Amino acid sequence: MSQMILWETDYLISCFLLGIVLTMLYDVLRIGRIVLPRNLFIIGIEDTIYWLGVAVAVFILLYKGNDGIIRWYAIAAVAAAMFLFNLCVSRFLVPFIGGLLRAPIDFIGKVLKRVGKKVKIMLNKVKRRWFHGRKNTKKKTEEKKKK
Repeated sequence: MSQMILWETDYLISCFLLGIVLTMLYDVLRIGRIVLPRNLFIIGIEDTIYWLGVAVAVFILLYKGNDGIIRWYAIAAVAAAMFLFNLCVSRFLVPFIGGLLRAPIDFIGKVLKRVGKKVKIMLNKVKRRWFHGRKNTKKKTEEKKKK
């Protein structure tokens, strides 16, 4: 094979691998959102930073790989890799890993909620006894003063 065909194949594989890596990075963001939910503003900021990073990575790939000349098959390879990885791997892996990482957090939350309820009940009992006793002593001192 000619040297040019080998270079084109290597370039195409590099583009495809970049697409997979970029999708894996976005999957990390998605797993993070499952584990620790965020509001829409923070998600928007994360997505903006991610897509700026994607633009820079693709630009660097195009610039170093082909001296800045845009080859549409390179962009198509990145997009196809992102689509295929998302369709075949991410669809199943992200909810699974997110659920695994979220389970301990949910368990700790339930335990803390139960402990919090018990502490609240105990504090209410102490509060009732304390203030009930103070009211009685106030009444007794007032009655003694009147006599």
